[in-house]
Parts: sequence; C-alpha cells; structure tokens
Amino acid sequence: MKDLTLYIPTCDSYLFLVKPYTFLFNKFWNRPQKVVYLGYDKPKCDLPDNFDFITIGNDDDLKNWSSDLINFFNSIDDEHFMVCTDDLFLVDYTNFEVYDKLLKYLDNPKVGRINVSRDTVNRPHKDFDTSEGLTIIEAKQSADYRISLSLSIWRRDYFLKNLKPNKKTLEKSMTKELYATEKVLNLTKKGIPFRDAYKKITKSFVNQLNNA
Repeated sequence: MKDLTLYIPTCDSYLFLVKPYTFLFNKFWNRPQKVVYLGYDKPKCDLPDNFDFITIGNDDDLKNWSSDLINFFNSIDDEHFMVCTDDLFLVDYTNFEVYDKLLKYLDNPKVGRINVSRDTVNRPHKDFDTSEGLTIIEAKQSADYRISLSLSIWRRDYFLKNLKPNKKTLEKSMTKELYATEKVLNLTKKGIPFRDAYKKITKSFVNQLNNA
C-alpha cells in the first residue's frame, strides 16, 4: 500500500473551516494519514499531529491562487497524492476495503485521477473496470465537472496538466454549488444538526443536476 499525502488548498477566508475539518477527518478517516494544508496565513487553532500547514504565497483574491499551487506541486517529488477542497467534510467512516482496491490503479497509465468519493455516481458515467467484485466507473466526456477537487487521488503530471494559471478560468468555475458549505452552515445556525444539513444541501444539488 502506497502512503499518499493529502493536500488541502485553502485561503484566508476559509480558515474557520480548519478546526471542524481536522476533527471530522481524523474521526472518519480511521487510520494514519498525513494531511497538508496549502494556504496563506496560518490558522490560529492548533493542528492535530498528522496535519501540517505550508504557506504558498500571499492571499490576493484568486489572482495567483492557481499559480501558487502550480509552483508548489512542481516543487515536490510525489508521483501520486490526494487533493480535496477545504469544505468537503467527511461525515461517515471511510471504506478502506474499497479504497485499497482503487490504489491498484495507480500504475495504470490510462488513469490520471481516481475519485474516492461517490461524486461520479451522480453524473453521466460508464463502466471502466471491475476488481474483486467492485465496479469501477468513469465519468463520460460530456459530464459536467468531470474533473474536480472532490477527494481524489491524482497523478502529478495529470494534475498539473489540468491546473491552469488563469483567473478568468477560476471565476468561470465558481458556480453556485461551490457555495454549498455556506448553505450548510446557515442551516446549522437555525438549529439543524450539521449531518442533517449536509445531507439536505447535497440532495438539493443532486436533484438540480439530475433535472438539468
């Protein structure tokens, strides 16, 4: 089994998510895992022992965000790594039986990204392979958000190929579903438990995608 570092890009505006993210991650990713935040100002809260924070530049409102990430990932030696956005919380225990089966595809030259969430199930897809009773699916070329920063394993060259240093490209991708976390937090302020709020918002966006 390969030890893959999980990198979490963040920015100063989302540092308030660090504390709940680290708690939920260590609760539901119930085996040792190195996690590294990539951001700007360091969070004021203490990080668990398996978390680290690397400053990659100055927070300048998207202007150089992708360029800062490109520079960082060009500087490391990892052939494969995981990446996840800072607002996608784990809310249930990780199925490592499935995860370990997916790791076998790291050496497949046709595989540049492995989505380890169920995100692809909700988009147009086709069968890619089967492994020990597990059906591996592939998002169709026509699927929206075929490549995203949901929790995934990346091959470094493929990741860098698809990460573009362009502010307009980033702004175009900032569609309303990217603000799901704010919607969840607003529901929790009204007294709805976080898990229930998360499921409610997720279901609403899935329904929107299916009806699009």
